[in-house]
Amino acid sequence: MDDSMKYRCIKQYDSMDCAAACLASIAWYYGKKIPILEISEALETSKEGTSVWDVCRISEKLGLFASAYKKNIDFKEKELEVPCVAHVYQEDGLAHFIIIYKIKKNSVVIADPAVGIIEVDRKKFFNSEYGEDSPYFWTGVIILFQTTEEFYKKKEGMRIAENKFIELVKKEWKRTIYIILFSAISMAISIVSSFYFGTLIDTVIPNRLIYSLIFMTLMVILMLLIKTIVDWGRAKLSLDISKSFNLELSLKYYKHLLDLQVMSIEKRKNGEFISRFQDVIRVQEALVSSILVLPIDALFIIAVSIILCVLNIKIFAVVVVMCFLYTLVMVGFRKYYSVLNSEEMSREARVTSHLIDSIEGILTVKAYTYNKTIFNNGKKKIERWQDTILNLGSTENLQSAIKVLIGGMGEIIVLCIGALEIIGNNLSIGELVTYNILIGYLLTPVKDIVNLQPLYHSAHVAMERLESVLRIKVEKTKEGIEPFEFDEEIELKDVDFHFVSGKNILNNINIKIRKGDNVAIIGETGSGKTSLAKLFMEFYSPDKGHIYVDGAELQNFEVQEIRKAVVYVSQEDFLFTASVRENLKMGNEEISDEEMIEISRKMGVHQFVSKMERAYDSVLEERGKNLSKGQRQKLSLTRAILRHPKILILDEATSNMDSISEREILNYIKGIRDITLILISHRINVIADSDCIYVLQKGNIVARGTDKQLKEQCKLYRQLYGEEEK
Repeated sequence: MDDSMKYRCIKQYDSMDCAAACLASIAWYYGKKIPILEISEALETSKEGTSVWDVCRISEKLGLFASAYKKNIDFKEKELEVPCVAHVYQEDGLAHFIIIYKIKKNSVVIADPAVGIIEVDRKKFFNSEYGEDSPYFWTGVIILFQTTEEFYKKKEGMRIAENKFIELVKKEWKRTIYIILFSAISMAISIVSSFYFGTLIDTVIPNRLIYSLIFMTLMVILMLLIKTIVDWGRAKLSLDISKSFNLELSLKYYKHLLDLQVMSIEKRKNGEFISRFQDVIRVQEALVSSILVLPIDALFIIAVSIILCVLNIKIFAVVVVMCFLYTLVMVGFRKYYSVLNSEEMSREARVTSHLIDSIEGILTVKAYTYNKTIFNNGKKKIERWQDTILNLGSTENLQSAIKVLIGGMGEIIVLCIGALEIIGNNLSIGELVTYNILIGYLLTPVKDIVNLQPLYHSAHVAMERLESVLRIKVEKTKEGIEPFEFDEEIELKDVDFHFVSGKNILNNINIKIRKGDNVAIIGETGSGKTSLAKLFMEFYSPDKGHIYVDGAELQNFEVQEIRKAVVYVSQEDFLFTASVRENLKMGNEEISDEEMIEISRKMGVHQFVSKMERAYDSVLEERGKNLSKGQRQKLSLTRAILRHPKILILDEATSNMDSISEREILNYIKGIRDITLILISHRINVIADSDCIYVLQKGNIVARGTDKQLKEQCKLYRQLYGEEEK
């Protein structure tokens, strides 16, 4: 068997899924189809990507023994065991995983999850230096695989996408039946109408049957009117089904997205979630095509084939050969289309990303006179993109030329054989005309059905991409739980936490905060302060240890109840493109305008909002860009106070304010009765009067006490505020 027939390449869903796609391809190469979803979930891929260690770790769970190696001076390309996974850098410098399948004399056959099966220059791949004009820079790291008994015992994953397709179509079975019925009527009218011309030529005109001509013409016109109405009804039903599918998928996805755990969202890029809405369109197109196009095309092919065969078996044989060659060309070019399309989209994305960076960073570009360099970098990306577009266009032109050649030669051969049949009195001129019309009815559906395959493949991937999000666990809702109360204290006991696979972010955290306390958490960047704050909100859950509220475990309370009582304000709290009033009330109609204005005055918000054209009805721009950073922070804090929280967590929430505004606002907040304040800040004046200050270092609490105690006892505390004793 040709080696190329066994090369396997499963395309990645996103740039972060290359490792999962490589492992799925390796498993398929060895005879086991494991869904990429299953591998992605096990890898726990984050925004930072996947490490070589993660790939080896998950390989063992799949039943594959994986060994990672680094290239040394004794490395010989010919001795490399294939298939193996190679760690590379792409043109844009981003890390990537690919599969090496075969090393030829001058090239290397690889499977790139972003593109497909391709060949690259062997010398450039194995001996390239970073920055050289090569699509890949090999880091020298490879991962070799061996199958174990556990691999063959493992069951293959379920066909998730196909099952979801069937479920969606089942819900529309009534309208589907109507569409098939309308399609059958439309097809019958088209076929009957095709005999009109043949009958005119063979019977009506030679015999001068005027009344028959008028009657037949009126009947054909009537049938065309009926066909128009039927086609309109079929199109209307298809639009209704499209709307139904879109609502079913998009609303389900949107609802699920809002219910996801915060940590699940933070582990992924925003673009991954947004792009899934485009996947809904792909799935809808495939489903509607399967209902609208497939039934009528299949019926056309069967019915027309029978008629053509009955009319003349010799000409039908030519038509069958035409259809076969036509299909062969389309299928044969599909591999090249797939690779070039993937490459074109990948390079277009790089160009778009570069342009966005250029625009958003224009001040930095001009300040550092970086114009020429960034232009040249962009020029290279654009030229590569245009080269790919040229290759894609050339391939399309070649395929189109071959299809035109097959069609033209087929028509000539059909006419030639038809003429011979007419000369031999085996066929009439009218029948030949009818035959040519029916051939068009046959070739078009064949082309449409063949073209459905890549559409279905795209929809299959799109459905799995949707499922990759829909299968992420959502926040649990707990019914029948007592409302969240905080009357005594909240305590973190022996808490450990890690964000993704690897070392802990927080280690053995023990904190006790009494109601009404003013507590501060400080530490170096990356010490775990924000992660600790989010544990109080149930944004994260501890991997070890417990969080107690008045003796009851925090996880036993309903999430929404917790977040009504505990409010978290970050340094860049999000402001929506809505009115100031909507941003302050956040859908809480219990907040009166009088209370909103009163709190806004005390928080320094009313002073600038009242000067806006429509005051509290003024609409904020994206993320509140029509306000200064300090004003945005004041607005965020006012929104938090309007919720009357029992616990207020401020994570650098006043960092962009002037010192006077900051002092006035914090004094007001500290004066609110029964509020428990947790401050995360780098300003000494903000935390100095706290009842207790916790000092974090590399996820550990290294000291606690008042400002005075820590200045005397904690070296790190003095370093953080520039008070290190000489």
